[in-house]
Amino acid sequence: MINPFRTREKSAAKPSAELPATPPAKAQGMELLGLALAQRAAMHLVFDNEVTGIRNLSCALTRFDANAIELELASLKGAGQRWLGEAVTCYFKIVENKTKAREIFHAFRSSVLGAGPGGRESVLITIKTPESIGRDQRRKSLRMTPDMADFAAVAVWPYDGSGGFDPCSPRLILSDFKDANVRLVNISAGGMQLAVKNAVLRRFDPGFKKGNRLIMFLQVTGDVSAIADECWLIAKAGSVCEDFVTKDVSVGLEFIGQGRVDPLTRKVAWKKVLDNVLEGVATWTHHWHLEMYRENGQ
Repeated sequence: MINPFRTREKSAAKPSAELPATPPAKAQGMELLGLALAQRAAMHLVFDNEVTGIRNLSCALTRFDANAIELELASLKGAGQRWLGEAVTCYFKIVENKTKAREIFHAFRSSVLGAGPGGRESVLITIKTPESIGRDQRRKSLRMTPDMADFAAVAVWPYDGSGGFDPCSPRLILSDFKDANVRLVNISAGGMQLAVKNAVLRRFDPGFKKGNRLIMFLQVTGDVSAIADECWLIAKAGSVCEDFVTKDVSVGLEFIGQGRVDPLTRKVAWKKVLDNVLEGVATWTHHWHLEMYRENGQ
């Protein structure tokens, strides 16, 4: 395992007469990390790419300095070289004890510097210390991997350019996701990533490639459905990566259109997505993330 802490400890040089001042934003971030360590706040990781099948990756902050943060994961049996360099978003909360206890959520972007076995059947991950840590801005950017039980319905059609489609004949439905023909790797307010079996992809287009578009209908269940229960959208394939052996495909989709059913014609009227954000989906991901904290009792 690459250990940035150990490397710096061994190669420590004599201190210079004047040390460079820590930028204010980074100093504030270091202070927040100090509070997180003191409060034993759980850190929740969301990787840009899939490095593990575990849905919600929670870990403990063990130590940090201006260059690196060490995290301990008890939910994994191992982590190797494939983790190195992976981009990750880290979320945590701090409890402010002023007039009354108040929970403040924070987030920052980072990348993996090292990964390997820890003590007591755990894994240690070292990530780069960020230049700044922001407040809870994740409502619009957070990627989540929801349980498909959170969905009441999913339907997907190919987009033919005219916007027309047969509502009664979707190419994919919720059962495809539950049967693992298609897997929702993650979803955010701006898009989603799907892992699709090669045989299933042929229902759309054997030559499915970057730029292809899909029409999607998503309906959620549970508490969040009382706020925004369904969403019509048009998604554009921004990346298509094929497995050389299985020919299965990972598809990164960007939400470019959102729809509303006209109560008179029962047709979907489309409009462009503004600022790369679907507010309905942002509500879902925000709710699911808060639920994750509650379930973990943190």
